[in-house]
Amino acid sequence: GTASYRWILDGAAIQEIWTSDYHGHKAEPYGTTLEFYDAKRQSWTAVWIYPDQSMYYSVGGGEEGGRIVLTGNDQEGVLQRWSSQDFQSDSFIGRFEISKDGGKTWRLVGVNHMQRRRAS
Repeated sequence: GTASYRWILDGAAIQEIWTSDYHGHKAEPYGTTLEFYDAKRQSWTAVWIYPDQSMYYSVGGGEEGGRIVLTGNDQEGVLQRWSSQDFQSDSFIGRFEISKDGGKTWRLVGVNHMQRRRAS
């Protein structure tokens, strides 16, 4: 799939729109994330919205050892961890993990190798 990014609210927040455009299927947006940096708390907050699954949740955090790490609980109480790392001028790696034991152990759910494409 594809994630497109744009600044919103006069540059105060970022919106990601996730689209399933793979293997020749018609591109269909299926979820969005709104993210902003809170300068007072010096942390990021992201809200994931997935209407088709009636799912939404919020994660927050910041820089940890060269990675951006955001954590929070989903609607069922499962701890989520999003991390972004290996930042290059045209790419980064995003990881999505869950923990059902309060963060003692983590299960990798997905890895996204994000590559910048020129706008068409």
